[in-house]
Amino acid sequence: MKKRKKAGFLTENVIFLVLNLIVITILLLFIYSRTGGIILYEETYAKNIALLIDSAKPGTEFYLNMENALEEAEDNAWDVKKTVKINNKRNMVTVQLSEDSGYSYSFFNDLKVVSRFDNRKEPLGGQKGFIFAITNEVNEEGLS
Repeated sequence: MKKRKKAGFLTENVIFLVLNLIVITILLLFIYSRTGGIILYEETYAKNIALLIDSAKPGTEFYLNMENALEEAEDNAWDVKKTVKINNKRNMVTVQLSEDSGYSYSFFNDLKVVSRFDNRKEPLGGQKGFIFAITNEVNEEGLS
């Protein structure tokens, strides 16, 4: 009877250690996936674009160099022209660098925002990015 207790104790400890290793591995994989690559670019650019839109006045036009993020999109065979989407009805910016990902962030400016892809040629060094224009038109929905 004493041998069964020892065997049960050993089995319980082995199972406990295996489960702990599985949880730690999943945690490390999650941290690794959040600290680099596409997810970080999507989140950063979506928030930056929303902040720029919020601080812009009607008639403003700005260019955002997104060369690093667009290289990631090209590596994932994603159409760079579909990288940034502005939903004026919901006041949302969505940055998507692959088919399986995407990050949306809202802005508060109630003016219509238009975006388009721009592949700058020389003398600007061949930068890739998006041009955003804040128009004088108020969104159809507006803020109630």
